[in-house]
Amino acid sequence: MKYFTKEFYTLQRLAFANNYLKTSKKAEKKNDKFYQRIYDKRCDFYVNNERRCEPYIDPKEELRKIDEFCNAPDISDEERSRRLEIRKAHLYINRERIESGIFYDFDEQTVKRQFAERQNIEIETYRHLPKEILDKIADIRVFALGYASAEVINLLRPYCEKLRKAVKQIIDTAYAETNKSEKLLNAKLNFNDYETVPVLSLKEIGGDIYLESEDNEYLVFKGGKILEGQGHRIYPYNSHIPNSGWSVINTAELHSKENEFEANFLISNLNEIGQEELWYLSISATDIIEKTIK
Repeated sequence: MKYFTKEFYTLQRLAFANNYLKTSKKAEKKNDKFYQRIYDKRCDFYVNNERRCEPYIDPKEELRKIDEFCNAPDISDEERSRRLEIRKAHLYINRERIESGIFYDFDEQTVKRQFAERQNIEIETYRHLPKEILDKIADIRVFALGYASAEVINLLRPYCEKLRKAVKQIIDTAYAETNKSEKLLNAKLNFNDYETVPVLSLKEIGGDIYLESEDNEYLVFKGGKILEGQGHRIYPYNSHIPNSGWSVINTAELHSKENEFEANFLISNLNEIGQEELWYLSISATDIIEKTIK
């Protein structure tokens, strides 16, 4: 059975619905002007943050500024040595960017659409709150932006506390079963750590299934067979390319039965404008190993 379902994913997010809420008198009644003001403020903050991201920065100009920083006069040898280590690390991480010299124009409209999609995802999640709480929320758009009345926050507190306990119980049960199954593998994988791991590709090679993550690392399912998720689109995230979309493992669980393993993943796809799709990937195998391919 799957423990980490799409329904669990929603419950997990609802369990922390009260964590970042601010009390506001203006959230007690629907107020379009209040909503638009805070929406614009949050959107502007998001846009400005994205504008500073790596793909929009000229890597050669960035290196020039670092060189100025390293060659500044009137600094100690010790400080200069420290700054040169920063330069060395920068060159190592950004070698491809610097060699290509490629950077991109900032697409503000696309980024604003991404923010709007994030808002839509939050709203759709909170529509699953109990009716007695939803009925007290004057404007779910404002709630999704982090503002609620004192009454709503007071109602949420015990609900979220109870839900967090239920979510923890599911996680503990799934982790325990995964740990038990993992002991039967030929090599330890720390399978419970396969969360928030990007998925770059899924392919069959010589009768095995290869699930690619970052840095040329693969999970290899020996004698693997895809039980669910065959042919599903995967967005190979690239931090050097803006709006590339991404596919990421939200949760992973492992089951075993009669010398065969079944790995279940709940994967989230975010496309170029941030629309989210959840899907299951299930793979059976006789063994599972980690492998790095250069």
